[in-house]
Parts: sequence; C-alpha cells; structure tokens
Amino acid sequence: MRVLAVACAMTAVVLAPTEADAIVGGTVAPPAPWGAQVYTDEPGRPADGFVCGGTIIAPRWVLTARHCVDADDGMRVRIGANTFGAGTEVRVDGKNPLIDSDIALLHLSRPVCTRYAKLADTDPSPGEVDSIYGWGRETPGGPPAPRLKVAEVTVLPAGGRTDMFGGRALVNEGRTGAAMPGDSGGPQFHDGEQVGVASMLDHDGNDPNGTAVYSSVAAHRDWIRSTAGV
Repeated sequence: MRVLAVACAMTAVVLAPTEADAIVGGTVAPPAPWGAQVYTDEPGRPADGFVCGGTIIAPRWVLTARHCVDADDGMRVRIGANTFGAGTEVRVDGKNPLIDSDIALLHLSRPVCTRYAKLADTDPSPGEVDSIYGWGRETPGGPPAPRLKVAEVTVLPAGGRTDMFGGRALVNEGRTGAAMPGDSGGPQFHDGEQVGVASMLDHDGNDPNGTAVYSSVAAHRDWIRSTAGV
C-alpha cells in the first residue's frame, strides 16, 4: 500500500503484534495502520458506541458503509491501533453517504498522518482469494473482537446480487473465516488494494464458511476521487 506525503500533525501509531487466535474464525491481523473504528454518540449504545469498521484513505477521509452513518448523532473514529478501543480518536465533522450504494465517506475534523488504504479500480474475479478485516463479534451474541481480525475469503459470482442499498456488490465465501455483525464497513482487500466495503451477511452469524455481500469500491471510484481526492 502506498504512503502519501501530507502536511498534517503526526499521529502515534499503536500497533498490536500478530498472534494466533481462533469476523468467525480467522486470526489476529498483522499491523493495519489504515484501520478505523467508527463510533456514534447515540446514548445507550454498547461498547462505547462502536458501530462499524472502516479504512482511512486520505488524511481527513474514512471509508465505511452507508448503513453505519447515523444522520442525527455525532460520530468519531479511532485510528492507528489493532486493539479495540485504542488508537487516536478524531471527531467526524462531515458525513457523505451515497444514495444508491452501501458506501459512505466520513470527513475528519483534523488530518491524521498514517499509511492509507489504497483503493482498487477494478473488481476481483470469481475464484480469487481475498482478505477481509474487522473487529466484529467472534461469537453470535458476543462483544467486538479485542483485536482486529483477518480471514481469507473466496470471491463468488455476484449472480445479480446487490448491496443493502442496491449498489454493485461483491459476494464472498469464508475460507478461514467469515464476516460477523460488527464487521460492517470493514474492508475486503485484493492484492493490497481495497475492493469492497462490508454490507450484509448471508449466514446465521456462526459459520466460518458463510457468505457475505460487500459493496464494490471500483463501482464508485469516480465519486470517491471527486469527494476525497484519492
């Protein structure tokens, strides 16, 4: 992934070491400085308001899912830590959801210097093996994972499927693990580039080989470039 040279205040990046851990299944992820935890100020939310994952794609922009973006309550993100609840907290001062796809961009109140996720211009082909990341539950009723998780998935033919709001979709099937509640907004990567944003589950929340629907990043590259400049 590329490092963008930017003029902004440097953030201390706190990264957890890689370790074994048995998203459902999967392992604890290696350092992922582009990872973002998305929180809402809505009162009464568990886990301190955690709603979704995301990726920081530019100094003041985080990519996540549209269904993660509350229209009324304030939001904030934590960036630069694999450990849940850790990292540098930055307020969100602007929300840019797409109308016809499950993708949104969050504008940060100040720039963050880190390694940003590189975005893909094309979708992966069926049969390719990709990686998904998230702090979602490790059990159906459990809390968010304490460390960022990663799992391998196989890309399936979309077969006419769309994301939650009718946008172009990627469908994947778990190989070493599958997306869970709480992984929404998190990324799917192919060859070091983000190709998808987690939108919907197609399993009961306890199947390491379950399928999930991700919004296509490539389908909205022009919009992302015009909004975030990357």
